[in-house]
Amino acid sequence: MSTRATYQFDSLDFGRQTFYIHHDGYLTGAASYFRKALECDVHLGQLAARFFRANDKASFTSAAEDHGDTEFNYVVSGQQLVAYQRRPFGASDEQQWVEKFRGSVKEFVTYFNPVEEAA
Repeated sequence: MSTRATYQFDSLDFGRQTFYIHHDGYLTGAASYFRKALECDVHLGQLAARFFRANDKASFTSAAEDHGDTEFNYVVSGQQLVAYQRRPFGASDEQQWVEKFRGSVKEFVTYFNPVEEAA
C-alpha cells in the first residue's frame, strides 16, 4: 500500500517549493529521501533543489493542501524540519495533522534512517 506524502521547503530566497511522492512517505521512508538530498552535491543548490534531483519519484505540486490523500506532510524551513501525520476522521469529521517530529533535517535522518555500521 502506498504512503503518500508532501515535502514543503520554505526559503527566504526562493519562496515555497512543494513536492509530492506517492510511495514510502512514512517517517523512515521520508528520512531516506532526505538522506539522499543531504548526500547530494551541495553545488547543485539549496536543499529543495537537491531533494528534487536526488529523488526521481518527486514531482512538483502547488501545495500540500492539494493532496487530500496524503498521510504525511514534511515542512522544512532552513535546516529545521517538522513532520506531521494526518489523523483519521474523528467525531468532528475533520482531518487534523499531528506533529510527529520537530528538529533539524540531520536529526530526523539520523533518528529515522541511521547508517548501519559495516560488520
